[in-house]
Amino acid sequence: YIFPDVIKGIDEVLNNEGFSIILGHTANKIQNERDNLLKILDKNIDGLIVEPSKSALPNPNFDLYKEISSSGIPVVFIHGFYKDLNYSYVIEDDERGGYLATRHLLNLGHKKISGIFKVDDNQGHKRYMGYVKALKEAGFKIDDSQVFWYSTEERETMFDNKAFTNNIVELFEDYTAVVCYNDQITIRMLDLMR
Repeated sequence: YIFPDVIKGIDEVLNNEGFSIILGHTANKIQNERDNLLKILDKNIDGLIVEPSKSALPNPNFDLYKEISSSGIPVVFIHGFYKDLNYSYVIEDDERGGYLATRHLLNLGHKKISGIFKVDDNQGHKRYMGYVKALKEAGFKIDDSQVFWYSTEERETMFDNKAFTNNIVELFEDYTAVVCYNDQITIRMLDLMR
């Protein structure tokens, strides 16, 4: 839902510089990333812009990235990066975002704040770290039971899982706010709470 605008911006800049875009979609799946990288190796490209798949997990596609690098093709990551690869990247300050969201809830008077974060992308880890920092600064302890983690594969079905939703509903007998990984999760939480 956010990527059409990102892709449009990239395409406009590339077109202004006389380049065209070749687009591949991974659905945050490692094998899809591999398939796209293999297709790219067969093309005569001038550069590669990548949003990494499951950036918090070890990636088995480093061999292909190294092959792309040895071909002299520059690579830039967006929204995340693989820490074991030495490429340029452009990312949001996800830790600051998690911190600001949590501080906002604290400033509204909430004292028991839960969190739902994505486990397989670096963005989820960074947003969680901002959440933890804000709670610690306010003198609150972090309890594992107040934080829920989910993966790419679980995102579509986790709110259909009765055990998961029952845990959240029980938690919110004591908690008054939640920091969500993104707006998609926030909407699902609002629906659940209603």
